[in-house]
Amino acid sequence: MRPEIRSLRRSVVLASLIGGGAGALVACKSDDTAPATSAEKDGGTGGQGGTGGQGGTGGQGGTGGQGGGAGGSKSDAGLDASTPNPDAGDAAEPPLPPLTGTVFVAGADFNAGAGEIAAIDLATGNALGHLDVGDGDLGLNTSGGFVFALERSGGAVDTLGPTGAIVKHIPLSLGDAGAGYLNPHSVLVASATKAYVPLNAANAIAVVDPTAGTQTGLISLASFLDPSDHDGSTEPEAAHYDAATHRAYFVLGRTDIFSGSLATNYMPVCPSSPALVIAVDAESDAIVDLDGDAGKNGFALPQVGPGYTSFDAASGKLYVVSDGCNGGADGGALRTNHGIASLTLATGATETLYAPTAQDFLGAILSAGTELYVETDDENFTAFFHPWSPATPGTLGAPLENVPGAPVVATAGTLLGYDFGTSADGGTSTLVRRYELATRKAHDVATVPFHGDYFVLNLAVSP
Repeated sequence: MRPEIRSLRRSVVLASLIGGGAGALVACKSDDTAPATSAEKDGGTGGQGGTGGQGGTGGQGGTGGQGGGAGGSKSDAGLDASTPNPDAGDAAEPPLPPLTGTVFVAGADFNAGAGEIAAIDLATGNALGHLDVGDGDLGLNTSGGFVFALERSGGAVDTLGPTGAIVKHIPLSLGDAGAGYLNPHSVLVASATKAYVPLNAANAIAVVDPTAGTQTGLISLASFLDPSDHDGSTEPEAAHYDAATHRAYFVLGRTDIFSGSLATNYMPVCPSSPALVIAVDAESDAIVDLDGDAGKNGFALPQVGPGYTSFDAASGKLYVVSDGCNGGADGGALRTNHGIASLTLATGATETLYAPTAQDFLGAILSAGTELYVETDDENFTAFFHPWSPATPGTLGAPLENVPGAPVVATAGTLLGYDFGTSADGGTSTLVRRYELATRKAHDVATVPFHGDYFVLNLAVSP
């Protein structure tokens, strides 16, 4: 979870494409199918997800809120004394439940090719450390007890320690296939010595040992690439690891991300082949024959452009959020085949649960306790998070108010995201804020101790 990551990454892509720079990033977000530059190809987040971290896809947290902003405070202490807290002084409110663990915040400047990761103690709000990274397209991912930094431009993943320092730097390679832009999107851990890294631009999955810090294998996805998919990749995303069956599940979008245009809001043309969920046997690294109806060892999904996922252990269902494709006639733009579907992993049975006619983007899906929350982005690229239930799947609930940007799940009742405040010197500081789902109020936690001026891309939480 997806996670993540994806919505804010597509902001970076659009800003670089149209030359809007930082101002454009704050103002808008593009569809995840925006065409890639020579150094960027993102078949689409996540989350984590995200994104995914992790509410949402493959350990990624969700995304949302503003598409970026001014750099953080240069203070290494906790929350600035001058930072306004709109909830302070409300004597009628009960004390907030304490938070424990560490929140990691990634920020970057895509055009400058530089970024930074800050680590903050959630119990005290104090900075634990920060890390300068020579990559302008950073992601964060938690899986299997590890915290990972994804160096997407450089094609590497890093395991992080409790202060944000790199424990192991793992360069990724296609081996004999040669060098190229890999775009690692997430990490799905099977054990302390095996994890899978989907290479979103390279149509492959790297196998790594996160403890030793080495790449140990590569799984080709060439057999799943449709001849009409001219971008050269099936856009793999991590979805779920089933420890009982030793299967790692991945979503393959299988859209041609180059088929969109500015006139169609960069939505891809609706493909002739369905999106798939495939599985890898973690004991042999072989693709599992799932005996689905797709004819290529995968389960076919009923909607197009899958991004974020959330697995429900009680039902054995994987919920898949899809952003759709362009069904418009005569060069027009009409988002179709988007929504939320379920896939029962044991049987391959699918069901379309939510099929909106609205043209909003669909993004992260966050799992907090027994509740699910789904992100939509309107025509002004403003993100909203809605309660959604598989029991009444046809509609989304009313959007939550005052949700901070790029939220991730901290506890069953609390999200963490970022916002902006005023620093002691009168400048702009970047804040971590907690959002209580019961009261639907946000509260300041800490100032992000960035040393540079970076856009916040995403957050991750470690116990």
